[in-house]
Amino acid sequence: MGTLRELLDLIKNGPERDVAESGDERIASLKKTLGAICPFGRRIVDAAEAKGAVFCTDGDLGKRSGVYHPATGYVVLNAKMSDDVLLSSIVHEARHALQPKGYTHEDTVKSAIMLNRAMEGDALAFHSVAVGDT
Repeated sequence: MGTLRELLDLIKNGPERDVAESGDERIASLKKTLGAICPFGRRIVDAAEAKGAVFCTDGDLGKRSGVYHPATGYVVLNAKMSDDVLLSSIVHEARHALQPKGYTHEDTVKSAIMLNRAMEGDALAFHSVAVGDT
């Protein structure tokens, strides 16, 4: 078990990032394809990377095509999904990486739910534009 200092460092900085994970071949292929068919979507992904997001894949996401973890900055895409599905998911999750952190301890349950819906709607709009751009 780690020390309190290690835990606080983890919360502040996120986990150490494995370069191999950020260089995932499938992610590179998705980004290349996205750049060729949807420059708008590629700009969203590039902006998320510039902000520190790390893109990787995982085969244990169940039915979810992707997820963004704000505490770590990881955008994780479901390795079991097709490239067609992931091309829109990568834009959606990258948009989440660009959104400001929204929740505070002062939020009520209602305001937190409303904020979550607004953030999902925003990400869905970007992913819809990217899909429509292809």
